[in-house]
Formats: sequence, structure tokens, C-alpha cells
Amino acid sequence: METSPYRNPEEELGALRRKPLREVSAKELDGYALHAPTTVGDVDLFKYVLPRLLELMTERELLTDSEIVLSKLTYGDRRTWLEAEQQAIEEFLMAWWVQTLARLSEYSDTRADEALSSIAQAEDNLAPYLDRWFKDESAAAITHLILFIDFGWREEGLKYEAGAFWESRPQQTQQLMAWLYSVPVGQKIEAGLAVASTFGLNPEVEDVCERVRTIIHHYYPQYL
Repeated sequence: METSPYRNPEEELGALRRKPLREVSAKELDGYALHAPTTVGDVDLFKYVLPRLLELMTERELLTDSEIVLSKLTYGDRRTWLEAEQQAIEEFLMAWWVQTLARLSEYSDTRADEALSSIAQAEDNLAPYLDRWFKDESAAAITHLILFIDFGWREEGLKYEAGAFWESRPQQTQQLMAWLYSVPVGQKIEAGLAVASTFGLNPEVEDVCERVRTIIHHYYPQYL
């Protein structure tokens, strides 16, 4: 297994040599997750380690950002992989997204923002994910949408700004913005504000709802 001369092979690959993959911990894989397959190992090794990386990523045990982990799929040119491998990745990404939308722990929960930003690093087309979000009528999914707006809204520019990881994915960013500012999504957010306030989260969610209500009424197309 090759590494750049600037990397420590034992530190980043040692556990993979000594242990079964399922026993390699997040701490032991973090260096590899950050640098593979650019300066540590190759695409074949990345494919081998990928199931464990994705498991630790979804359990939020890795220190490496999930956006970085999934960007390796694009770097590794996954569209040239075997059809079964590509299908498995797409099924995983959708399953993770559905699971993310179904879970909500507190008013400051930004997991939907993180998951969508991460998926955008690996997928050329976000439509299936955005469509799934729009059709999800659960209180958790609607509240995630409200929190998504609140988290990304910038008062200085009076607009939503996607995070730094979106900068390398302009097509996906454009797709997100067109969806987010669409009349149907604006209407869904407005209708969901009443639902979110009864979801039983931290009382500060009321402040979030009030901020988003102001955003919707001042800056969404159905009110202009």
C-alpha cells in the first residue's frame, strides 16, 4: 500500500494491516479518511475500506468531515466503477438521507445540512434527495427544513448561503438554490412552521420559527 513520503504509513495504514476491517476504530481510520486516496493508498484500497468509513461516518465517530469522506467518491471516479458498486453507493446515500430526515434531537440540529452537503460531493444530481425531502410530511423532516433555512441565512446579504463545501460543486449549489427558493418549498416551509413549534424540542425552536417566518414573508417569491 503506497503512501506519499509526507505521510506516516504506520499511523494511517497500520491498523488496516493488523486488524479485520470491522475492528478498525474511527481514531485509527481518521488519518486515512482525510488523505485517501490522494496521498495514501489507491482507489482499490479505498473501495475495500469504504464500508467501514461509511459506517463510522453515519455514526458520527469520525473526526474527518463527512463532506471530505464522500468527496473521495468523486475523486476516485466512482462512475467508472462496477454497476453493482455504484448502485450500492446510491442506495446507501439515499438510506442515510432518509434516516437523517427522520431524526431530530434539538433545535440546533444541523444534520440535514451536513448530510446534503456531503451527498452533493458525491452526486451529480440532487433531485432525488430534494424530492424525497419535499414529499416527507413528517414533523422531523419539516423541522429540518426550517432549521436548514435558519442555519444558512445571512442577514448581511439577506440571502441563504450554502457552506464552504458547496463551493467546489457549483451545479449542485445552483440546483439547491432553485429548489430552496421555489414557491412550493416556500409554501411547505410556511405550513410547517406551525408543526415545528409543537414538535417538543428546546423552547428556543420558537425563536427559530419566528426568524424563518420573517424570512419567508420578506424574501420568498410568493410574497414579492
